Amino acid sequence: MGGSVFKTCLAVLVSLCLCSLASAQTIKLKFAHNYPPHTALPKSFASWADKVMKGSNGRVEITIYGPGLIKPEEFYDAVVGGVTDIAYGMLNQDMARFGLDTGLCLAGLNWPQPWPNVETRLRIHEELRKKFPIIQERQKDVIVLYDVIMAPFVFHSPKKAVRLPKEMKGLKVAATGWYITLAKILGAAPVAIAGPDRYMVLQRGVVDGSFDLYAGIFAMKLIEVTNNYVEADFGDSSAVVIMNRKKFDSLPADIQKVLLENRAFGVKEWLRLGAAEHAMAREEVKKRGQVIIAPTEEERKEWEAAMAPLREEWIRQQEERGFPARAFMDELLRLIRSAR
Repeated sequence: MGGSVFKTCLAVLVSLCLCSLASAQTIKLKFAHNYPPHTALPKSFASWADKVMKGSNGRVEITIYGPGLIKPEEFYDAVVGGVTDIAYGMLNQDMARFGLDTGLCLAGLNWPQPWPNVETRLRIHEELRKKFPIIQERQKDVIVLYDVIMAPFVFHSPKKAVRLPKEMKGLKVAATGWYITLAKILGAAPVAIAGPDRYMVLQRGVVDGSFDLYAGIFAMKLIEVTNNYVEADFGDSSAVVIMNRKKFDSLPADIQKVLLENRAFGVKEWLRLGAAEHAMAREEVKKRGQVIIAPTEEERKEWEAAMAPLREEWIRQQEERGFPARAFMDELLRLIRSAR
């Protein structure tokens, strides 16, 4: 009797110890972003985190935090400072570190493959990262887990349909970031208004149009107050998913391998979900009988020529930040031409 009780107690003790050991070995990571949870991007993050967990046999648990944990413009500092281990951030939100990378997002580059076919762009980006070590130097405190190539922007307007760049002149355009500069180059008058605040100004005619993503136009209900959409290679606001380098280096080698091996999955899962979201929003535009303007080849060349000065302004600003921007842009354009 006494021996049986002893064996039972011993078994319970061993079980508790094993559970405690398993818990101690679980690596818990925080992943922060600033997108609404019902949209495609956070869903892709959840899929990636689940894939990493399964690839590690449950040894890695990634908890995803939505809006509120970090400020969008502080995603890099939040990772380095330990507020979060992993974060999503748009390249243009930290120009001091990702300034050169934003060159791939500019309007009028005429990529040989249309989004979401981004294999060429990803390959060129990796080549540029190797050829320009200052990129790694500026981002030395983090590791880029994967790139998030966003859908291209369109210009949409409630009343005036724009087909040619000369028709942008004099228009009041809601914009932020590089799209303020682009609007100026096209002869428009930019009005700095964030996406969520554009509904009312479009509805009331305070502005004549706006640069946005199809998915954003749908999510922010701008589709209710606009009618015309021109698809003229207006660039994008792509991003990265980064991780604290010290945290990454502290992980066991096999866990590091799991994270790196899931880079391609992170890219593809976002493109799969993002493309579906983009297509759904664009289809809704068609259902409403709104006008989508796809420029002819001749018109595309007009847009490309009209937007080319944006590169010079980009070069000027990046050189002020200490980047070899002209050499970078020359090499980027050469690689794009060679890929066509």
